[in-house]
Formats: sequence, structure tokens, C-alpha cells
Amino acid sequence: MSNEPLFSAEPPPRQGMSGTTKVLLGCGLGCGFLMLLACAGVCVFGLYLVSYVKNSAIQDPAKIRTLTGDIVTIEIPPGLEPKIGFDVKMPVVKSPLGIAVFYADEEKHGNLMMIEFQIDIPDKEQREQFRKQIEDEIEQQGHRQRQFDVQEKKPHETTIHSEPAKFTIAKGVDPSNKEETWQVTGEFKGLEGPAIFVFRAPLEGYSEEQIVKMLDSMK
Repeated sequence: MSNEPLFSAEPPPRQGMSGTTKVLLGCGLGCGFLMLLACAGVCVFGLYLVSYVKNSAIQDPAKIRTLTGDIVTIEIPPGLEPKIGFDVKMPVVKSPLGIAVFYADEEKHGNLMMIEFQIDIPDKEQREQFRKQIEDEIEQQGHRQRQFDVQEKKPHETTIHSEPAKFTIAKGVDPSNKEETWQVTGEFKGLEGPAIFVFRAPLEGYSEEQIVKMLDSMK
């Protein structure tokens, strides 16, 4: 009879990860780390943006008009007066982030806001943070942004800085007081970067012809 043991005392050799498995694992960890950095970047951007915007507020009407010209040439309807502007820069290096202007008609309760992003902000959430912080600061200065429920709308196209610009002219109701209201929104190419346009006013205060004339004046 053979004296060889039925079972080996030495455990079988452990199999290591294949090269493909290591590559996939590495990619997964790398993607997770990048996602973490992206989320952290959004949070940090929003945290510092509050102070950037607050410290950049301008209330001199002449300077606000100058900022407006730095975005676009526009014929603003009578009654809409410059109320507040923002020239937002990064601290220390003073690199421009963006500029914004806000006009209001105290008698007709209309308002106009334009924001230009002067650096490339590819992240949509960060662009929305920038816009929201501008709007929040405008409201803190006592200028209420009208709420709006759309009832009907139509497109309007023009050319600004040799680029096509698309706007939406909408009619609706302010839910806070049931007042019929205009809302005009759009995006266009500003002098230094992409820009947004928001105009809100009571229906009886402005005609559609006045609104179209204002949009077509933008060069």
C-alpha cells in the first residue's frame, strides 16, 4: 500500500487578481475620487460665492450703466432705472467671475436683470449657484423678484454680437396677487462671455412692441 498522504498539508496557491481586474478596480476608484472632488468643488464654490457677490455690489447708477455696456448695447425702456450692479472678481488675483445689472421701474413694478459669465463655468450647478446668489442679493437690497405662472409663450430670435440669440416672450400671472405679467427670458453672447436676460413686468405697464424693440436693440 502506498504511504503517500490522502490530503496535502500545504494549501493551494492563492490566485492573484488578473491585470484586467486591477485596471477596472483602478478606474473605479479613480472615478469615485474625481466625483468626490467635483462635489467638493461645487460646495466650496457656493461657500465663497456668497462673500464674492456681496462684496462686489455697486449702487452708483453711472457705474451700473457702464457695466451694462460691458455686457451688451441695449435701449432700455423709460422708467427702468439702474438699481444695483455686481462686478464679481476672485480675491487676491482679481480674475473676473462675472458681472450683473438690475434695473427696476418703481411705478410700473417692472424689472430687468442681465448676468454675464466672464469665465468658463462648465458645471451647470455652479452657474445656477452664481445666478441664485445674484438674485438673493438683489432681494436683500429690497427688490422683490416677481413670481410667475406661464399661460402662453412664443419665441423671439435676433442677432447679438454676430451670434444668434433666442428669447421667450411669455404671458402669465403673478400668483401672489393674480396680476397679469410679462416674463421675457433668453441667453445671448455678451462681450466677454455667455449671458442671460430676464425681464418681468405687469402686462398693462409694457406693450409687446416695447419688449420686442428692446430685444432687437441689443447689439
